[in-house]
Amino acid sequence: TSTFAGGLKVTGYFGVGTSTPWGKGAIENTGSDPSFVVADQDSDTSPFVIDSGGIVGIGTPSPLAGKVDIYGAQDPIANLNTLSNYHLVLRKNVEINNQGVGLAFLDTTGNVAGASIVHIRRGSTSFGDLQFNTKVSGGNNTEKMRILSSGQVGVGTTSPWGLLSVEQTGTDPVAVFSDQAN
Repeated sequence: TSTFAGGLKVTGYFGVGTSTPWGKGAIENTGSDPSFVVADQDSDTSPFVIDSGGIVGIGTPSPLAGKVDIYGAQDPIANLNTLSNYHLVLRKNVEINNQGVGLAFLDTTGNVAGASIVHIRRGSTSFGDLQFNTKVSGGNNTEKMRILSSGQVGVGTTSPWGLLSVEQTGTDPVAVFSDQAN
């Protein structure tokens, strides 16, 4: 164990568990222990871990599944207006009306979102709309539903004029109700 006063400076590449690092800093894990850990001074929690399978754990030393496991006692229902109650916060670095911040869903083929959810800022204090977008085969990711800050929901329209507005431009029925029990 070595202690470095004032920090550690490495020129070039460095490797942990490897003699041939493939990046500026490379950690190669051949065991089952975590590959990378950032813990607090008391070592009673692990705020950030990359386990041996590449799963990132935030707030947990043992991430369970997926690629990122965010673990915490936050409860947004307790106060929807307090950001510290949320497990994940997406934030744009500028405050410009009619621009958005969003979450995209895609697979490994290409770099176009197959679906997305976007918050569109409409004014100060981040009030705005929530837009839901999907992509049809061979098409583009386009808006399918919007919830305005007033609570009005639009399906097939970006400007709902009632509590629920459904607009159709194609030949499919606007609504279908079916009772499968009879």
